Amino acid sequence: MKTIVVGLFILVGLTSSIRSQVSSYDLYLEDELELNGYYVNFTKVIDSRCPKDVICNRSGEAVVFLEVYNDDALIETKTIYVYPNASQSIQDQTVFEVNGYRIKIYDLSPYPLALKPTKPSEYILRVGVWEL
Repeated sequence: MKTIVVGLFILVGLTSSIRSQVSSYDLYLEDELELNGYYVNFTKVIDSRCPKDVICNRSGEAVVFLEVYNDDALIETKTIYVYPNASQSIQDQTVFEVNGYRIKIYDLSPYPLALKPTKPSEYILRVGVWEL
């Protein structure tokens, strides 16, 4: 398991009204993102999106499971639905907060292909993180 640490950078002279810059991270399955002692683990994905090389009646969705820990104690489990068409996504479901940080799910790749099943180790969850 790989841990990605989010560092805090304080720039002297900036006013408190300016929001922190959004940082982008790519999490592979079983990766964790550290946010000042809290950990967000990408634990599971169920992908039922219609493969690119097939015609489907329904576009489907992928379900991403994230677990939030503090001091090895499970705080909560997040279930996020990722739709192939961004306009279908319910924006509030793809954004959540952890310990003073906002996390936004941007994308899950690769997009499925019928002739080449995706291995669990190939999934990448792209997230944006910024300090509140």
